[in-house]
Amino acid sequence: MFYIFGVDYHLANIKKISGMGDDCLCAESIISGYNRFLSMDSIFNDIVDWSSPEFVSFPESKQYSAKYYSEKHLYFDINIPEIDNMITSKYFSNAFSELKFENRAVFDMANLVIKVVIINRLKAYTNGTTEDALGLAVIDYKLQFNKIDFQELIFHQVIHMLTYLDDKINSHLPTHLKTDLVSSDLVHKAGGNQFPLYIIFHSYLVGVEVLLYRKKMNNLDFEGNYHGPSRRLIERCIKGRLMLDDHFDKFTEHGKMILGKAHDRLISVMNQYYVEKI
Repeated sequence: MFYIFGVDYHLANIKKISGMGDDCLCAESIISGYNRFLSMDSIFNDIVDWSSPEFVSFPESKQYSAKYYSEKHLYFDINIPEIDNMITSKYFSNAFSELKFENRAVFDMANLVIKVVIINRLKAYTNGTTEDALGLAVIDYKLQFNKIDFQELIFHQVIHMLTYLDDKINSHLPTHLKTDLVSSDLVHKAGGNQFPLYIIFHSYLVGVEVLLYRKKMNNLDFEGNYHGPSRRLIERCIKGRLMLDDHFDKFTEHGKMILGKAHDRLISVMNQYYVEKI
């Protein structure tokens, strides 16, 4: 959604959902307006008044959302000391801050829409971003990941959040159809090979966007310890698109338009990737 529609589209969405006029151009006003929206619509304990994402372990997240902590505590394990040390030494904060110089547009959007990042091992799979916990992201970080993996995971969560926000304004899929199960030859992280239709939609958009992010960063050759090599990402996106095509008529006109734009951008990045491989 970030590269498919561009920054201005999403800023307009954020202003609309935060009750701000289109003529509001001040970055601080947009941030404070969105923070007010999160305080009313999301799961944070208090008014969101901090300016940059907080990187915390799951136990530390209780100070930001006791509700999330209570509902999700069975999903989280005890962190290994190395991960907790990376949090306290500000490795993740610094890796995020470096995006300011490497991709300012992504940094600014992440800084706006993400308020808390829980970096913690999981006992059981739970989504990294959910519609009812906007502003809060979960990353099950592994020691084999590197800085680029982490930055891609931040971007990954941004795409989910922007997609949920867009759906609040312009529905992508009727609510009663979002949980329709679709069979696949892929394996769900929670087990089995069936995926809710709206999760496939999100996953497809994230895959296309990560490829576009790598293209922007001149990094289509990145192998990736989390998202994997671009070739595998392309293959998964093609599979996802075929699955979505089988249910295309279920989507709203806006949802169909998103799929059309995403498909065009996927073809574009595929062409560049395979040309560079010749």
